[in-house]
Parts: sequence; C-alpha cells; structure tokens
Amino acid sequence: MRAILLALTAVAFFSCAEKKEPIAITYLHKDAVFNKDSLRHFLATVSTAQADSSKVVFLKGVDLLKNEKQPQAAIGAFVQSLQIYPAANTFYELGNAYLQAKAWPQALQSFEMAENMDYTPLGSVLFQQASSYAEMDSVTKMYDYLKYAVQTGFVDRAKILGNPHFAKYQQEGYMLTVYNQAMSGNGDPEEILWKGYTHDFKQASFPYKIDSGSFRRMGEPKIISYEYEKYVPEMRDNKFSRDVGNEFFYVAKVMQTELCNVVLYGCRSYEGAGSPVYYILASFNSKGKLVDKMVVGGAKNFDDNYKEFTAQSGNRFQIQEYKNAYEKSTDEYGYENNQVVSRSFVATRQYAIDANGKFITAQQS
Repeated sequence: MRAILLALTAVAFFSCAEKKEPIAITYLHKDAVFNKDSLRHFLATVSTAQADSSKVVFLKGVDLLKNEKQPQAAIGAFVQSLQIYPAANTFYELGNAYLQAKAWPQALQSFEMAENMDYTPLGSVLFQQASSYAEMDSVTKMYDYLKYAVQTGFVDRAKILGNPHFAKYQQEGYMLTVYNQAMSGNGDPEEILWKGYTHDFKQASFPYKIDSGSFRRMGEPKIISYEYEKYVPEMRDNKFSRDVGNEFFYVAKVMQTELCNVVLYGCRSYEGAGSPVYYILASFNSKGKLVDKMVVGGAKNFDDNYKEFTAQSGNRFQIQEYKNAYEKSTDEYGYENNQVVSRSFVATRQYAIDANGKFITAQQS
C-alpha cells in the first residue's frame, strides 16, 4: 500500500552558524501512520530535513506527557510528529501516552511499531509490550515479553516488580520467578545498564576534532535514551522534571581503561530556532559512577564563547575558545535567527586525563 502524502506549508529552520533555506513539509496521512509499507515508502521519498520539524513537535509531546500529565494532548502531538517524519522513539513515547490514557491495544501497536523501527534499548520497548499485555489480560504473552525484556537488558528489579500495570499479578510470586529465571547468567543489573549505555559510543580515531561543521557531518546522530538518564545529568532540569527541550546524542568514546571510561556526547536544543549545539566530555569509573565532566565543544548558550575540541590522544585534549560576532545587534535583535558572521580567537587550553578519569590542566600533568 502506498503512503498517502499531503504537501503543506513551508517551515523554516535556521542555525546560528549557517542559514538554512525553508523546506516544504510533506505529511504522511494520519491513517497511514501504523502501516509499515506506507512508512517505508514515505521515509524513502521525503527529505531527512523534515526530521528537525518532527522533533520539535515530538518534544512538545514529551513535555505534555511527562511534565504536564496530559496524555491525550501528547497523543495528538506524537501522531503529528510521526506524520512529519516517523521515528522509533516517537512510536515509543506514543505507546507510553496510550498506556497513560488506558488505550491498551493502541499502546501495544505503538510499541510494536517502535520495535519494528529498531528502538533502543530493546529491553525497554519489550517491557512496555509486557505492560500492555498485562492490561489486556494476556497473561502468557505478558510473562513471555517480560522474560524477553530482562534477557535483552531491562534488568531493573524495582521497576519491574513495582510496575503498576502488573499490579494484579504481583501477589502471585510467579513474576519474581520469571525475573530470576531470566536473570540467570545475566550478571549484575547495574553493570548491564552501564554496558547498554556505553555500547553505542564508537571509538574515536586520533586526532579527533569537534568544530562548527561536526554536527552537520554526523548526519542523523544516534539519540541517547532517557533510560540512561542516570549517566546524563543534563537530562533533568533544576526542577527535576525531564528537560524535554533538549535532545542528547552519542558522539564518541575517547578513552577506556580498567579504571575509567571517557565518552563524548552532544546536546541539541529545540527550544528556539537556531539554538546552539554543545558537546560534553564525561568520565566514569569502571562501575559507571561519574568522575568528571566538562563542556568541551560548541556553545551551551548563545552568549557563551564557542569551543572547538581536539583530542590529540586518549588522555590529552585541548579546547580553543572563540567569541562569536553576529550579523545583527544582539541587544536589538537577540540571538535567534541571527547569523554568526565571524569568530575571534580568545584562548587555547590544554588538558590531560589522569588514570582515574579526572580532567587536569596540562601544566599539572
């Protein structure tokens, strides 16, 4: 079945470093969102540039679901996001919204679509399918999918046994038996979660550089799931609600020893047009406990100095800072949709990473 497409009004996106031309958004028909053939055809024919527009609507849906507790409104936002550019994480959050709205078959269908589109971590989407089956009183499938979830990395015992969707089965004792059987041979749950997080950081080749063109060259980066938020403290704002205006993505593994792991991840904001992209270097001990972290590339805020990062080797890196000059007065016009026309050099700072993962100035090494 061919996707039903509808071309609508152009939407403009701008970058603080470069200006992008407006693109015409082509929408997937609402009735085709859950049709696998339609999705494949749609994704094969539309521009990947629509993904940015889709993410803006997606993050609005996450805010409605997680912070505003409005699942019905969130469902509308997620469906609209899928019509612009379907993505696995959008189907996953749509499933969560349907669960909150107690629309069990629709939740299951959404999670199945997320799995079909290779949502990661896989264990999380299998666990939510188990939750859907539980509410639909499909007991055998509930236990089967719970077992699959644990075997593929969803090993948080407290979340499993405390899942409200399993409430009517928690007194039977069999759920704990299923969990223990699935865990046999798996190892320590915290270690499994840590390995799941670090798995998608690919080893950097040295010298490794992050500059103003890096994000564009990455194409569509792999997004870090909120299941790993304990390793990405920036995922929560000061009010301890999920900071849904930002999207975090994998960049590279910089160093790995018996004592520590050093990884580089990025953050892109969707709170305003042309919001900056920035990069964080973080080190952890062998158990996944944070040792040190630092913004090493890009700019977290419009008025911050812009940083370029170069890792000369696994344990040495430098940061070069620049001051941005904008096309128009920032006092009068602000920063959004205001193009950077030049950068003036400010300073170069050299760092080393010690054996435990601490970042120290090179003079101290």
